[in-house]
Parts: sequence; C-alpha cells; structure tokens
Amino acid sequence: MERLTRRAFAAAAGAAAVAGPGLAQAAQTDPFPADATIRAILAERIDTLKKSVGMVVGLVTPQGRRVIAHGAFDQAGGRPVDGDTVFAVGSVTKVFTGLILADMAGRGEVALDDPVAKYLPPDVKVPERNGRRITLADLATHTSSLPFWPSNLGVPPMTASYSLAQFYDFLNGLQLTREPGSAWAYSNAGSALLGHALARRAGVGYGSLFHDRIARPLGMRSTGLELSPAMRRRLAAGHDESLNPTPLWNAGVFAPAGGAASSANDLLAFLSMTLGRGQSRLEAATALMLATRRPAPAIGEQAIGWEVFEGKGEPFLNKDGVEIGYTASMLCDRAAGTGVVVLSNAVISASDLARHLLRPGLPLAKLRRLVTLPPESLDRYLGAYQARPGVVYRILKLGPQLGVQFPGLPVFPLSPVSETVFVFEQIGVEVEFQRDARGQVTGLVRRYPGLPDAVATRLAEAP
Repeated sequence: MERLTRRAFAAAAGAAAVAGPGLAQAAQTDPFPADATIRAILAERIDTLKKSVGMVVGLVTPQGRRVIAHGAFDQAGGRPVDGDTVFAVGSVTKVFTGLILADMAGRGEVALDDPVAKYLPPDVKVPERNGRRITLADLATHTSSLPFWPSNLGVPPMTASYSLAQFYDFLNGLQLTREPGSAWAYSNAGSALLGHALARRAGVGYGSLFHDRIARPLGMRSTGLELSPAMRRRLAAGHDESLNPTPLWNAGVFAPAGGAASSANDLLAFLSMTLGRGQSRLEAATALMLATRRPAPAIGEQAIGWEVFEGKGEPFLNKDGVEIGYTASMLCDRAAGTGVVVLSNAVISASDLARHLLRPGLPLAKLRRLVTLPPESLDRYLGAYQARPGVVYRILKLGPQLGVQFPGLPVFPLSPVSETVFVFEQIGVEVEFQRDARGQVTGLVRRYPGLPDAVATRLAEAP
C-alpha cells in the first residue's frame, strides 16, 4: 500500500492550485431561487406543516453568500433565528474530523495508511482480520469494519456516561466479521476512534485540536465541540417530532463523530474554503480528502469525511447530520462553485431542501401527516428485497413499527403515512411497498433525496 503522507499531500495541493481558478470562475450568475421563494418553503414547513420551529438556509456562489431564515429559537417565538444562530450539526462533524486527518497527513504528522493502533496505548488490542489492520483511512471512509455503535454502549446509546476505558474494552473484545477496507459500513464508532487517535498524536484534547486546526484558521467563532458562553446564548433549542423541547446531546467519547455545533455563517465560511477560496492551507488538505475514495453502494462513493452523491446530474459532496432535536445538511458542488447549508432545530430532515436547492431537479420531500396502522398488519412487509445483485434491503420489526436496513447502514425506523408508504423523516427516506393483483407484497421503491429511485424485488428467502 502506498504511504500517503507528504507526497500525496503535495500532489493534492498541486491539484487544488490548478483547480482553484476554475472553481472560482465556474458560475457567472447566482443559480439559486430568490430569497422570497426559499422563505416561503421555510414558512410552509414551520408555520403550516409544523415540522420545525426555526430553520436557516445558507447559500454560497462565486458572487457571494446569502442567508435566509424563518422561525424562532423556541416555541415561545420571541427571538428569530438568523445566520449567527447556533445549531447542533451532528454528523457534519465527521467532515471536520476528516479534514483534521488530511491536514495532519499534509504536515507529516500521520499517514493515511498508518494503523490506528500506532496512536493508541499499547494495551489496547485493535482487532484485525487475516492480518489486515485498521488504518486511519479506513476509519475516515467508513471501511474499518467497526460497527455503527460499540456493542457495550447500551440501547438507546448512553453516550454521556460511556467512558474511554469502556471504548477500549469494546475494541479489546471485538472480532471483525470482514477485513478492514473491504466494504463500506457507516460507523460512529470508527469516526470517534479516528478523532481520539488524532488527538493523542497531537497531544491535546479533541476539542482543542478541532479549534486549532479548523475553527480558528477559518475564523469560525460560532463553531466548536465545547460551547463558549457566547455560543450558548445563541444556541437554538432542539425539538423532537412533536416539537417538544429536547436537551442538548452529550456526545462524550463520540464527539468526533457528531458533537459539533455551528452556525450557517460559519458553515458558509467552511464551504467557501472547500470551494477553493481564501488561500488557506486547508484547501490542499481538502483536495487530499476528496482524492481518497472508497466505493459506498448506498450513496455512490465515500471520500474522507464527505459523501460523494452520484445521483441525478453531476456528483456533489454531501453530509447530513441528525441529532436529538436538530438536523443539518451541508452540500457542495465544486465544479459549479456553489454550496448549500440547511439547519433546523427539530429532527425532521433538512436534506431534501438542501439537495433541491443545489439540484432543482431533485424534488422536495412530501411532508405528510403520519397515520396509525395495526402492528399485526406490518408483518406482511417483513423480509429481504434485492435492488440489484449484492444490494439487499431488509425490512425488520422494531417493536410496534417497521425498520429498514440499507447496506452499510444501521436500521432506520419507518413510520406510516398510508397503508403502503412509510417514511423516516429525519433523513428524508421513503419506502413504498408494491403489491400484485392479489394483494401480495412483491417489492418496494426506495426514495431518497439526491439519489435515483431504487426498485427492489422481494426475495423468497433472505440470502
């Protein structure tokens, strides 16, 4: 395996220097809808459909930046949200963690193909399989073979009380079911381990590393793992599906996977750097992030931190964040020189709006009222559904409701909006079951913003 350190970083830096002017000149006009049009969408979601309390949209183009906001910090409604309002951004944090890795690789502090065990205490036995060790690049591209959460975390995940010693115990007892690097499977555990290893290499806490390598160089004063008093004063309250207030999630050990908070203005500054504007050292690190890719059947490709969606139109960079009480979506089209941020202080998905703004051909999600179905009526849908060879969706029972598992992802709960259509609104997934003339379930259609619809045929038996 090629050692990916200064040589790879230099090549990426050269690519960034060549690509930069083209990115800046790609678009001559602002391609996004007028502010009033976007504000009307936000008003419908907040005031009419009651899907959020406050939402902020940020747009960046070669001509500059725009922020459109609607709604309030909380249900009292006395304080409107704006571009400086702070929201928890969940898994958008993984892009920052990936950028820290690429920056440290460029500085020669680590190599992408270093085993993560190199940066952990000697008594921590990181699992291997067939002699293949888990590398930093494996962790950053969700190909480490680590599970979504550690098995000793509890259900629901008790992150606030979970210690680093427990994390180490989990690693010491884990047996991998496949070789690292062989397949994509989204892993919060892997992202947390990556951030922890990088912080140990740097000799500081992860929060300090995040501030020193990302927030401070980019002037992101409203972004961090540890909220300053000023950030707390501007933090919008989170809300659940019924718009009841929720406490801010304590990510604990898993902060590198989803513990950051930020504002639309700060994320626009980050996107501007990603688009090649600002002459930051991090632009070369970004090029290295995007040059390192692994196949990801559920989405297209996985770069370091960023997902590369290969749906309708040209590929674009994507990262969604779903946290207790909040959703976030950050998208970037480097070829066009444009980017979108959507932040919401409720758990209903922001991703469909972000993708619709970046790719107008992608429709907005149909946000509908949920219905109640008898739990016994759901059994007819259970089973395996094949979208294409090697890609199987599984419909499972999660207590009184259905769940769906796509390749490499955890089980998502599905809520019914009709007898045959079920949704997971936090990320905008819709599953519609198909039936024949006799009423037998024969397949399903999966709809997800940014990707083509996928038709899957029901299998007689799970493979």
